[in-house]
Amino acid sequence: MVDLPEGFSGKSLNIRVFSYYTNIGLWGEVKVMERLDVLKSIIQMSVQDLAVSALVFVLAFIASIFALMGPERRGFAAIALFSYASGLMLMAEAPARQLIIDNALAWDTLRAGSYYTLPVALGLLLSHWFNGTTKRWLTRLWTLHLAYLAISIGLVQTGVISLSLTFPAFDALLVVTLPAMLMLALFRFRELSIEQRLLALSFTFFIPLLLADMLVAHGFVAWRPISLSYGTLIFSLANAAIFLWHYRHTQQQMSLTNETLEHQVASRTKELDRLVQELENLSFKDSLTNLYNRRHFDTVFAHECRRAQQNTSQLTLLMLDIDHFKQINDHFGHDAGDSVLVAIGALLRQHFRGLDIVCRFGGEEFIALLPSTSVNAAEACANALLEQVSQLSLTHQGTLLRNVTFSCGVATYPDHTQDPFRLLKLADEALYQAKNGGRNRCIVWVEASQPQEFMLGSHSPAGAITRLSPKMHETSERKL
Repeated sequence: MVDLPEGFSGKSLNIRVFSYYTNIGLWGEVKVMERLDVLKSIIQMSVQDLAVSALVFVLAFIASIFALMGPERRGFAAIALFSYASGLMLMAEAPARQLIIDNALAWDTLRAGSYYTLPVALGLLLSHWFNGTTKRWLTRLWTLHLAYLAISIGLVQTGVISLSLTFPAFDALLVVTLPAMLMLALFRFRELSIEQRLLALSFTFFIPLLLADMLVAHGFVAWRPISLSYGTLIFSLANAAIFLWHYRHTQQQMSLTNETLEHQVASRTKELDRLVQELENLSFKDSLTNLYNRRHFDTVFAHECRRAQQNTSQLTLLMLDIDHFKQINDHFGHDAGDSVLVAIGALLRQHFRGLDIVCRFGGEEFIALLPSTSVNAAEACANALLEQVSQLSLTHQGTLLRNVTFSCGVATYPDHTQDPFRLLKLADEALYQAKNGGRNRCIVWVEASQPQEFMLGSHSPAGAITRLSPKMHETSERKL
């Protein structure tokens, strides 16, 4: 027998009964598991909340991944926290919870903890969106709820107070702070991005349902079922739309990043190739004349010698030296000597074309390697070069320098040797004879003396002949 308070006669009485569904039969005649109609009713009443909570947990997991990997980590962390809290609250309120875990007090504590966490997650998310005064107020509100969550659950777990006593104080706090948070967000609604606006609108559906459920629980409104799962479902759909948008945006950003990265890699590769080319030029070219240097010649000479042997082709080497170059340095200075070397280098690059390789061998000495060139063609080329050099007018800083001349030694494979690697030695010997023979001339190395067009008998031993250009020949006749 239950006594009713005065004035309740004829009025509706709502009774909420808490029980362990699976253990009712221990004190009754029939177990609930044997009452299929009761079990079916429990599952039917719980299926909506359980289905929505499962969806929310999936979205919460996705939000956690975005929080760990995405750029908006704090925002997605707050969304994940709100999703986990709302999902746990729905699961803890479902009648079928006892079929999952048979511990009513634990479910009630979990429900209270998740319920108390909702304003904390909401405040974290909103404070992440705004700055200035709005951010400070939102931070104070969610900090206040976080303190209440820690203190109330702590007191319940230590047995100081009953769990049911924590709800009235929290609800009184929530009825003030929750509308305040929503108003602060709506007041600066225009400053929000599209996805933030979508979430704010979903909160406007969820928060009224939460407040209505609170009013019914405290008897301020006549009892009626309030399905929080609808508000949670709307919030979940808003989250799903945001995740899809972020996924698409992330894919676009990754695609753009890949294109940018590919462009940067191509640009860096091109720059690296340019630097490598510059290093090769520094390694294989003479910095003053911009001709190839001795190092490059050694590499190319060995290659051309092997190729000439394999193909049984001719290979001619010209060794060139500027006559009396030391006098230019002594009389006009080393800067003037450098300008002469630069001018000679430019002339050599212009004179030799195609497969010919021209190098600065060292100091005022140059060398030309002429693949597939006969001795007669090489001699004609050398004499033409000597003619051009002798007519070259050189100046330095407005001062007219003396004319320069070349001495040249020529050797050809296989005409003069069966070993192309000896060409350098033979051409050097021919150059030596050209120097001793009076300079400004080209001498071709030969194995034995032959009838010559012109020979400096006292200076041309067996093994070298002197062939002069027409102008040089006339000059020699006048001297004689």
